[in-house]
Amino acid sequence: MEVGSDPFALRAALIAIAAGWTLGWSAPPPSRGPVVLYSPELRCPIEAAGTGLKPLVRLKLSVDTRGKVTRAEVTSIEPSSELDDAFRAAAQGGLSAWRFAPGEKDGAPVPSEITVAVQFVPPDESIAPVPGTPASTTAATSDASFESLRYDYRARVLAMSLGRRRAIADAIAAQAEDFVKKDKRVVARDDWFEVVTDFGGQKQAEALLQNVEATFAAIHKVFGTRVPPRPREDRLRVYVFETKAQYDQFAAKNIPFEWSAGFYAPAGVLAFHTQHPTVGFLRSVLFHETTHAYVDRHLTKRGTLLPRWLDEGFAEYIGNSDVKDGQLLLGLHKQRKESMPVGFATIFWQSASRSASETAQRAQRQKRALTLSQIVGSGVETFYGKDYDLYYAQGWLAVHFLRHGRPGWMEDVFPRFLLYVAEGYAPVDAMRVCYGATPEALEAEYQRYVKTF
Repeated sequence: MEVGSDPFALRAALIAIAAGWTLGWSAPPPSRGPVVLYSPELRCPIEAAGTGLKPLVRLKLSVDTRGKVTRAEVTSIEPSSELDDAFRAAAQGGLSAWRFAPGEKDGAPVPSEITVAVQFVPPDESIAPVPGTPASTTAATSDASFESLRYDYRARVLAMSLGRRRAIADAIAAQAEDFVKKDKRVVARDDWFEVVTDFGGQKQAEALLQNVEATFAAIHKVFGTRVPPRPREDRLRVYVFETKAQYDQFAAKNIPFEWSAGFYAPAGVLAFHTQHPTVGFLRSVLFHETTHAYVDRHLTKRGTLLPRWLDEGFAEYIGNSDVKDGQLLLGLHKQRKESMPVGFATIFWQSASRSASETAQRAQRQKRALTLSQIVGSGVETFYGKDYDLYYAQGWLAVHFLRHGRPGWMEDVFPRFLLYVAEGYAPVDAMRVCYGATPEALEAEYQRYVKTF
């Protein structure tokens, strides 16, 4: 379904969840009720725009053994108004997309019912639509402090209404257009993305569009049926400059004091350049930044962010993946070196995955490797501190371990863990529930896993 351009999207606040039993069961209650894993925001019916209505809606949800909502019945709307039918449809449609860890009895999943109350709350319109990163940063700001500001800014932008985020995206896109070569400018778009480039003509633009589409499709497969397709808000705009000089001029207006290979604005703009050592490096940067966009637009709730280690580690995990026959092979990174012909010679470059694995293994030999507890417990300042290269490398390997470390983790455990954290659960608590272990208990196994790379 498509929401269109309704600027009055509303945030659904979870008020209460009470566990119950599906009618017809005569057995005792399950040992654990269903736990919400994925609760995309509700959207205000267009009829309610400007009315100030924010009713509390109570629903009874039937949840099957896969954690899918099979029935959503509205039991009350308070206060009642002439728009009850519109709010009822919005609540039923929105809650049907929620996903749960199913209720359990004696360790086995069972169908169950829960009662949920959600309140439509108008979005915060108090944040001014300023493009780029906070203007308060200065040249004296440390890398870690700057990243903290940018992290906070990202959360603030994602909490804005669709209309304000669109205004920011328009402003950033206008800046990007200033550096696109007008005589070479081509566009490729579908319902979800718009790629603008001055490199290689229309065929190249279509190929870049396919890369972005493939990234979203590959990430979506990580979750299987746990994350249903979200309504499209706006096209994600992607700018690919022919030269690094063009990109650097654009990036300087949005991410000052930092070298970068790619740019992601949480309002909905991506930017790259094509002057990377190899095609593989360009693809890796594109996959990495596009992953951030997927997480913000389709995984986390509005205004919330993944912990930095998981956000960057997951983006590195996707970015380091191999490509075959136009598809991302998530977790596979057989390519240990990449080559580029220069005249009569061939220059070999380390792939990003090889560089990261060597960084982590070198740290192990030097007895300064990060523990899994250090990675999982790291904040923004720590992650981007003096050992940021090690945190990036081991953040990627931690995600790889948590998805591939044991049989069954990839299909069930890792997706549940990621959804728990996306809902706001502390990573240690989510790990204890999903993996049945603490980071400390998995430490030796994780360090052995790192050595395999």
